[in-house]
Amino acid sequence: MQKHVTVVGILFVAMGVLGIAGAAIVVAVTVSPGLLAYALEGTAEALVVLTTFGCAAGGCVALLSVPEIIAGVGLLQGRNWARYLALFLSVLNVFAVPLGTAVGIYSLWVLLQNETEALFERGRAAADAAVGEEAADVEHAAAAEEGTEG
Repeated sequence: MQKHVTVVGILFVAMGVLGIAGAAIVVAVTVSPGLLAYALEGTAEALVVLTTFGCAAGGCVALLSVPEIIAGVGLLQGRNWARYLALFLSVLNVFAVPLGTAVGIYSLWVLLQNETEALFERGRAAADAAVGEEAADVEHAAAAEEGTEG
């Protein structure tokens, strides 16, 4: 199941990057005609309407894309919180026909498996153990340092 989680992480990062690129394209495509109309005819109405629409639409797409990148990177690092974020985003992706639907359904299938849940729980337990070992090492180093000072 680890391979499937890796694929989902990569898909989320890719979808997020494509979303941000799409947002930039939407802004460019909507603002450019407004600027052209303003330059040729001097009418600011087209510029205001198209710029407002383009920035709002592009901003919404970008706003939804950033969490996908965060979730993807978190999944690739085995973070348990990323699994929950990815589950939420997968439900939203189901409504983004056609590519988002496919990614959303696949992601839900992968992330809702008992084996995947156990994988993330083991990862969290290993991370907690590593933090515990690191804290013990720091305490041991501090004790050793106090012993050399006295």
